[in-house]
Formats: sequence, structure tokens, C-alpha cells
Amino acid sequence: MTQPNGTTDPHQAQDTLVQIDTALLRLRRFLSKPVERSHEPAAERAELQVDLSTVLVVDAVSRANSDDTAPTVTAIGAQMAVTASTATRLIDRAAHAGMVTRQPSPTDARATHIVLTAQGHQLDAQALQFRLGHLAAILDDWTPDDIARFATDLTRFAHHASSDTPPRTAPTPHGDPT
Repeated sequence: MTQPNGTTDPHQAQDTLVQIDTALLRLRRFLSKPVERSHEPAAERAELQVDLSTVLVVDAVSRANSDDTAPTVTAIGAQMAVTASTATRLIDRAAHAGMVTRQPSPTDARATHIVLTAQGHQLDAQALQFRLGHLAAILDDWTPDDIARFATDLTRFAHHASSDTPPRTAPTPHGDPT
């Protein structure tokens, strides 16, 4: 049987999966670096730092809002792949930080829309600028072909990782299919 890395050696496949797992865990640092303004004095920078969860809520609202319809708590939860109760808690935190507000839906009295504030729009732009700058610095010595291949492969991986469809064969911790 062919393994995830294209070989027939299950031990090599296990080593490759461990390597991918380690890399994914290390990537958490990429996302969790605080968005800050380095030109501000240190005391003010501490106040300007925002929790990653707030950045993720702001990003989800921004992406869900691309069709000119403010998203609901349920839509934000789906975008973030969290339960409605977790989405509510994260949105509460973002609202407390002044990044989003809740507004009644003009079409459904039961629904509440989540809307970015001016501060939320600013955070969204700053976070994107920070991430793109960080990516550009990391990929500075990569060839355009390597970057394009990485973008394609990472997009494919992210699509499968976020899919509700289970994998065809789920490996056990020892690499054997179940």
C-alpha cells in the first residue's frame, strides 16, 4: 500500500508524518505573534497588543462580510470552525476590545449581525499587512516557482484539513490504517 509520502515503507511514511506534525506545531508561533505598532513606546505597545482570538474574529467577520451582508454569530462560528457558544465568547471578547459591535438584523428579528468597528477595520488591515510582510521576509530567498508550488500545496492541504469529509483512511498513532 502506498503511504502518504508516496513510498511503500510505513516507517518512512511515519517519519514524514511526524515531520509534518512538528512543522505544523511550530507554525502556531507564526499566527500567535502579537499585532503591534513597533514605533509606539513600550507601555503603549502593551496596550495595543490584541489576543489572537480577537484577530481571528475580526478576520472571520471581514471575510464573511465580503458579500456586503454582515455575518451572524453562527456564520462566524462556522468560519472559525468553533461551536456557537465558543463563537459567542470570542465575539464578546472582540466586542469588549472595541473591534466589533452587534447590530439587529434588518430582515430577521431573531438574528444579530456582527459588524467591524473602525478600530476593527484598522486591526484587520494591520494584521494582514503584518502577516504578508512576515511571509515576504520568510520567503525572500525562495524562487517564484517554489512560492507558487507552496501556495498551491498549502491551499490544498488547508482545504482538506478544514473539510468536514473524513479522510479515506485514518492512520492510527502507529501509522497503520484503521
